[in-house]
Amino acid sequence: MESARQQCFVLMPFGKKSDQTGTVLDFDLIYTSLVEPAIEEAGLESLRWDDISASGNIGRSVLERLLVCDFLVADISSSSPTVFYELGIRHASRPRSTVLIARQGSPIPLDLSALRVIFYRLNEAGRPEDVASFNSAMLDMLRSTSDNVPDSPVFSLLDVVPPQLKQQRSPTPVGKTRSGSDWKRRIAQARLGGIEELENLENELTDASPEVLLELFRAYRSAGGWRQMIALTRKMPAAVTASPMVQEQLALALNRTGDTDRAETVLRNLLRHNGPSSETYGILGRVYKDRWQITAEKGDPEASKILDQAIDSYVKGFEEDWRDSYPGINAITLMNLRGTPDPRLEEMIPVVRYAVKRKLAKGRFDYWDLATLLELEVLAGNSQAALSIVGDLQSTAHDQWQAETTARNLSLIRKARENRGEDMGWIAGIEQQLSSGYVRD
Repeated sequence: MESARQQCFVLMPFGKKSDQTGTVLDFDLIYTSLVEPAIEEAGLESLRWDDISASGNIGRSVLERLLVCDFLVADISSSSPTVFYELGIRHASRPRSTVLIARQGSPIPLDLSALRVIFYRLNEAGRPEDVASFNSAMLDMLRSTSDNVPDSPVFSLLDVVPPQLKQQRSPTPVGKTRSGSDWKRRIAQARLGGIEELENLENELTDASPEVLLELFRAYRSAGGWRQMIALTRKMPAAVTASPMVQEQLALALNRTGDTDRAETVLRNLLRHNGPSSETYGILGRVYKDRWQITAEKGDPEASKILDQAIDSYVKGFEEDWRDSYPGINAITLMNLRGTPDPRLEEMIPVVRYAVKRKLAKGRFDYWDLATLLELEVLAGNSQAALSIVGDLQSTAHDQWQAETTARNLSLIRKARENRGEDMGWIAGIEQQLSSGYVRD
C-alpha cells in the first residue's frame, strides 16, 4: 500500500486582499497557480484552511495542523492578523519546516526581516510569472528544513522540547477528498442555476469550512437569495457571523426582505462597536432610502425627515472614503430629489466624478463604478453620454438585481424631473434596457 504523503499547511488570506503597499492581490489565484503546484511538485500534500472539512471545531482543527503538519508555508505579503497569529503559534511549537513567502515588493515586518523569505513575482494582471524560479527556490527550502538548524526564532534562542498534542486526543484526520476548492467550484456552477440549485447544494454541505460557507453566502447574494442569506448566518461559526462583512450583508438581506428595523439595528451596532466605514454607512443609507420611498408613496409627513437621514448616511459614508463613489452618488441623487437645494451638492459632484474616473482610468472598476458614471450623466442631462455607458454596463453586470437597482435610481430621477415639467422620456428608455433581463455569467 502506498504510504500517505507528508502534509504542508499553507497560511495565507483568502480572496482579494491588499498588501501593505495597497496593491490588491488575488490570493486564491496565487495559491492555485503558484503555491499549491510548487508544494505538490515537492511530493507533499498541500492543505489550506478551506481544505479542512473535519467535524468539530474548525478553529481547533487549524491549530492542530499548525502543530502536526510536517511542513508549513506562510504568505506574509499582507498585514493579515490571522496569518501572523498562526505563524506565531507555529514558530512557538515547531523548531523547523516553516517556509515564508511574499510578493516581490511587499514590505517585510521588521520582526521577520532577519528570516529567509522566498519572493514571488506577479505581472500587471496579477498573475504569477517566473514560476520555475519560485518552484526551484521552494523545493530547495523545503528540502533544507530537514536539517537540524531551527528556522523558528523561538527555538533558535531557547533550548526547549517542542510541545505535543494531548495524549487522550488524536489529531483530527484531515484530507482533501472534498476540499474547499472543490466546494467553491460546485458553488460557482450552482450559482448559474439560481437559488434552487444553491439550496440543493447547501443540503449536501456537512462540516464545511467557514470559507466555504462564506462563498455560499456570497453566491446567494449574487442570486438575490436574501432569505437564504439570513438563514445561512445561523449555520456559520459565531465569530464569522459577527464579522463586519457578514453583518453588513446580513443587514442588506434583511432590508431586502422588508425587515428594515432589524437591518438598521444591525448597522447601528456595527458603527457603535467597529466605528464608521463607507460600506456600513452606504448600506444604512440604503435602508433609509427604501424606508423613505415607502413613506413618500403613502404621503407620510415623516418622509422628508427620513430622506434627510438617508442623505446624511450616504454623505458620512463618502466622507469616510472619498474613493468609494457608491455612497457619494447616492447622496447626490437624493439631494437632487429634495425640494430645496443642498449646498453640499455642487461640492460633491466633481469629487465623485473624479473618484470614479480615476478607477476607470486604472482599469480597476466594477459594475457600480459604471453605474455611478451613468447616474452622473443622467443628472447632468447628458443623454448621449448616458446612452453610451449602457452598453458597457451590459458586459459588466453579473446579477440582474444590480441592473434593477440602477433602473430604480434612474426612475426616481426621471419622476422628479417630470414633476418639474421636464421631458425625461430618454431616461425611461435606459430604464427599460436595464430591466430587460441581461446578465453576464
